[in-house]
Amino acid sequence: MKNVLFLSLLSYLAASTNVAPAIVSEKAEILKANATKVTLSIYNSEDYIANGEDDSLDVVAVFKEKVLQEDNVDIEIAYSTFDTNEIMLSNLQTGEQNYDLICTSDYMVEKMMANNLVVPFKTGEERKTLYSHNYDAWAEDNYLTYSSPFFNKLYGDITVKMNGKEEPINDYMRGYMWGTLGIMYNPEFSVYRDRGLTPEDVKKDMSSYSSLWDDAYQGTFQIKDSMRDSYAIALLEAYSEEFNTLLDRYEKGEITAEKYNKDINIIFNNISHVDEFNDLMKELGKEEHESSSAIIDRVERALSSLKDNSYGLEVDSGKTDIQTGNRTGINLAWSGDAVYAIDSAEEFGTHLYYSIPRIGANIWLDGWVIPTTVQNQEYAQKFIDFISDPEIAAANMDYIGYTSTIAGDSILAQTRAWYDTRMPIFYAYDEENDDFVYDEDDNLVLNEEYTSLSEEEFNSLFRTGKGTIGGKEYTSWEDYSEQNDLGWTAVDLDYFFQGSLTDYQDGVDTIFYTDEYEEYEVDGHTITAGRSFYAQYPPSDIVDTLMVMEDYGNNNEYVLKMWESVKSGSVPVTIVVILVIEGILLATILAYFLTKNGIAKSLRKKRRQERKA
Repeated sequence: MKNVLFLSLLSYLAASTNVAPAIVSEKAEILKANATKVTLSIYNSEDYIANGEDDSLDVVAVFKEKVLQEDNVDIEIAYSTFDTNEIMLSNLQTGEQNYDLICTSDYMVEKMMANNLVVPFKTGEERKTLYSHNYDAWAEDNYLTYSSPFFNKLYGDITVKMNGKEEPINDYMRGYMWGTLGIMYNPEFSVYRDRGLTPEDVKKDMSSYSSLWDDAYQGTFQIKDSMRDSYAIALLEAYSEEFNTLLDRYEKGEITAEKYNKDINIIFNNISHVDEFNDLMKELGKEEHESSSAIIDRVERALSSLKDNSYGLEVDSGKTDIQTGNRTGINLAWSGDAVYAIDSAEEFGTHLYYSIPRIGANIWLDGWVIPTTVQNQEYAQKFIDFISDPEIAAANMDYIGYTSTIAGDSILAQTRAWYDTRMPIFYAYDEENDDFVYDEDDNLVLNEEYTSLSEEEFNSLFRTGKGTIGGKEYTSWEDYSEQNDLGWTAVDLDYFFQGSLTDYQDGVDTIFYTDEYEEYEVDGHTITAGRSFYAQYPPSDIVDTLMVMEDYGNNNEYVLKMWESVKSGSVPVTIVVILVIEGILLATILAYFLTKNGIAKSLRKKRRQERKA
């Protein structure tokens, strides 16, 4: 069978319904009776792993089966969940429960490191010694092999002082899911039309956070009831002049990409790096020295005025409010929520977009750590090995909706199946099962028109678009798009997949063609607006503008007090009650669509149907 551009989603994916729920065979029962008994305690956010629901893979069940088969170990998984990182930390510090593995956010990893609550992952010879049960079956460190180099680079310079020594965060954290905080918006929101704004006006305005402080958008957007996320947006506005100065220097070639990203991260984390920040300000011609308290006060002023101009604060309701096109037209959204909302909004006839403003954005990462309470580090790390297999990572990504830190063939294949506009041209699709068609070897089945091509011929056609497509000759995919008036955009995700693919041709195999992008000019700059694909994987020209917000350290209490002060001008109780009731009604409507169609699948199906038409 043809091995077509890594587009085979192997048995863990194509046959997931046969795995979940796991059926314990008679042979497995015999094995369990004679196996060593061990327990692994995992602590994670709720609904943050594929569990067999909605035809997903039961990841924990498959892991247990693998351990039983490979190691002759009957492993019990004590899996518990928490609501927030702060609750997790509090429970860990009380010592009421010993955990072997915890999934938490990047800033919390820093905090846990600073308080000596985690131990490093063992690699190399130490890992080999640790794996006392059947090392050969676990010899490949899947995380180090398949984790996107993008994150190794992004977090490579972050260290935390532990016992008087600076320790790299990458030694203590294994990435899981990631995303950005950007602007999700409805350019056709009726209020904007009433205020004289065209959809093109809105798209251009959303290339800048400053628009959120503009009267034109007053009362039409929500911000996160999250101290760190709202602080990040306010900081970007408070220091917009400095950020834009650095961006202009970078675009003119006056500073390298490395220096540019280092400098914007210094500004973004200025309360934690005050001396470096003030040195950078002098470099930019600013002579005034700012203390951490002065920086926080400056951000507070920006945040207070932003809140006053907004519709209000939200945690989860914002993606619901914007979908119907009735209450709000803008939401400061986490990218995973944006993908969810963009997809589900189609059911209401609302077409949402996601933007990372030109100045940049906060990037976040949830990762796994091994706490000092660990009782079974061997199987804690083996679990990470298992979920870092690209096939398993793809199953988790499909269920959760956020983007895995793992790259590799299966992730690339899944992303192509979701977003690449070329896929429905070449591959058979089963409308009844709402999925592409797979053969008995789990390879994607070609449409009959292309089955006569050799593997080399097909790969060349898919990669270049040069040849006969649909009975007509084309010179390139750009030619195909132009002749059929499709408006396709080529997007290269090499920054994410480089080094993780088994059969890779530079500059070709990581390129996607999408109809979700729109480009337009703002102040002499080309700006891109996008939808689900943009939210899931930011385009490469955005990557250098992404910043990691580190833990506030000693300033955490000060920032918390500032945040509580900003929030103190809260909405009257009667209005809150009304909003809650409306939220329940909207949630009920959304639940109907979720049950009826399946959010993630409905839009993908619609896309494929439109592309076939």
